[in-house]
Amino acid sequence: MMRIALIPAAVLLFASCTQEERAPVDSDVTASTGMDRSLADETKTGPTRARDLTEIPERFRGVWDYGEGDCMASSELRLDIGQREIEFYESVGEIRSLSQGEDGSIVLGLAMSGEGETWEQQTRLSLSEDGERLTIEDAQNPREEPTNVRRRCEA
Repeated sequence: MMRIALIPAAVLLFASCTQEERAPVDSDVTASTGMDRSLADETKTGPTRARDLTEIPERFRGVWDYGEGDCMASSELRLDIGQREIEFYESVGEIRSLSQGEDGSIVLGLAMSGEGETWEQQTRLSLSEDGERLTIEDAQNPREEPTNVRRRCEA
């Protein structure tokens, strides 16, 4: 009788020791780029299918400044967008995830650091039709009327 009782216990013990395989999900980080490959892109109009990117598209790259800023390195509202990072006046954002929405905007998952602190943020960048104005928004809490608009600085 004791042997019969031990069989179910042994089966349960063995089952708990085996590793369960799981299917990869969209938000798994790829080993090749270290980027979050999330396909979902929350936009103002609701969820849309986004296209994954590995670097910031060329049309977004360059130096941007706010309104009447002089585009000099000393400008506190200057923004320098490269292939894989964004540099603000006193902080830098390294891209962890990047996707392009159907409307042409991009959503960046940024690992930020500056002034002795680190944080994560989701930022949406969109361009005006002529490519000379850049709108920067909190991707998780977009405003009805964005207020953070910058102009492209001359190269």
